Parts: sequence; C-alpha cells; structure tokens
Amino acid sequence: MTPESSAEATAITNLLYRYAEHMDAGRFEDAASLFSHARVRFGGEHETVGGAGLADMWRSMVKIHRCGTPRTKHVVANPLLDVDAAAGRATCRSYYTVLQATEDLPLQVVAAGRYLDEFERVDGRWRFAFRDYSLFDLPGNTGEHLRGTPRSLPTDRADVTAVINRYSDALDDRDWASLDDFFTEDAVARYGSEGSTPVTGRAEIVRMIRSNLDGCGPSQHLFGNLVVEIDGDVARSSCKARVCHFGAGERASLQPYECFGVYRHTLHRTADGWRVTELLFDVRHAAGDIRVLQPR
Repeated sequence: MTPESSAEATAITNLLYRYAEHMDAGRFEDAASLFSHARVRFGGEHETVGGAGLADMWRSMVKIHRCGTPRTKHVVANPLLDVDAAAGRATCRSYYTVLQATEDLPLQVVAAGRYLDEFERVDGRWRFAFRDYSLFDLPGNTGEHLRGTPRSLPTDRADVTAVINRYSDALDDRDWASLDDFFTEDAVARYGSEGSTPVTGRAEIVRMIRSNLDGCGPSQHLFGNLVVEIDGDVARSSCKARVCHFGAGERASLQPYECFGVYRHTLHRTADGWRVTELLFDVRHAAGDIRVLQPR
C-alpha cells in the first residue's frame, strides 16, 4: 500500500468512526451532517437524500438518558475497502456492534449488523455518498436504546422484582414518599383476604398503611418464592411473605405480631416504569398481639 492509498483509506474509515463517535455522544446533527450529500436506505426500498431529517428521525427513535447521551458505544469493525482513487469513488463493507449500559441495564450487546457504504471524493475530501441501514442482523435488548421497542423478559422480570422489593423497604424504613414509585395513583389494595374491603387510590392506601405502622416499632417484611409473569405491558406476581412487627413505647412489651401469607400484584408498564395497580395480601396465619400496630 502506497502512502497515498493509506491516506485515502484512513480518511474513509475515519468517516465510519466519526459517525459512531457522534451517535454515542448524542450529537445527532453532527452525525446527520456526514450524510449531507448522501442517499440513505432504510428498510425495504425507503431512501432519503441528504442529511435533512436524519437528526429528527434519530431524536424520535433513540432514547437519551439523564447524562445527555444514549449510553451506547458503537464499535465499527472489519472494514473492507475498495478504493478507486483515480475515479474518486470507494465502497466499504463493515460490521457494527452496539454496546449499552444504563442505570437499569447491565453492560451488554444490544444490536449488531452491517453497514454497506459508498464514498466520493469532492475537492480533495472524502464524504459519504450512500449508506444502507437495512442490515440489522442481530437485534438484542433494545428497550433502553430505541423508543417503542420492548425490553427483554429477563429485564422486565428483574424490574418487577425490584419494584416489589421497594415496597418491603419502604414499609420497614417508613419511607412513605417512595410508595409514589410503587402504586399508581388509582391503585386498589386489599389486606387480609380477597374478600376484604378494597382501599382505593394511592393516597388512601398509604394513609391506611401509616395508620398501622407509624406508631409501631421495628418491622421486617420478608418476601420469598417470587413468581413473575409478563404479558406485554402487564405483569402479575406472587410471593410468600412473613411479616414481623414489634411494639413501641408503652406497647414495646407486647408479644410481636407476625403474619404469614401471599402477596399478589398486578403491575402495568408506565412511562416511569412498572407500577402496581392492584395488590392483595392474603393472610394465611397470624400470631402474637396485633395491638403493636397503631398510628403515631
């Protein structure tokens, strides 16, 4: 390879890498500017000419996280170049791998595919002339990357499990504000059995819980055997529970109150994540002195 051909190859592959750098930084306008004079093909025969509209399209598709970026790394590899320096034309086939890690998603590959690109040299500078975006070969869990795509079932199950555990922590820590991230505003809860009088609305549910725990001593909600079933944007879960409450103040000497049963939840996916719309605590057995439960 001559120094001239090496410089040509470097200039072309730098365009591939510059695109990846702009996308990972969330600089969609800069990425779109690379295609100002190019045809871009998407699925089927749909093509667009020039970079106009590409930035808006990416903004509508790609999720931007709190850091201001997509939290991705586009790794472009195996570029196979065919350069006709005399004609000022070149083609390139390359692989891409998209890695992502977010607050809710451990580091993993979320997409892999190929780019087919054509380039032209104008006034001594190489630029994109064509890109085929349609070769998305291996989709992974794009739920944290692309809008409108579902997260994987394992991730959804992990998220639902985290919500259920959040409830246990909130009650034992008396962190009532965090229940805003557990119940929907119009949630319905039943405590005791399926035939118990329903408590409707998040505010009323929290008020009822506080009427039992605000004046109670330490408590511990232990959950186990959690089963989660996902059906699109609806989840249902059940878990065994052992809950122990100790008295406080003048009731500290009372026998701790324990109850054993099954929690059942219905959750819906919202813009803020999974939230509980229905809760049932079916108490199967209780022991001790229930008087330890009291308001402040």
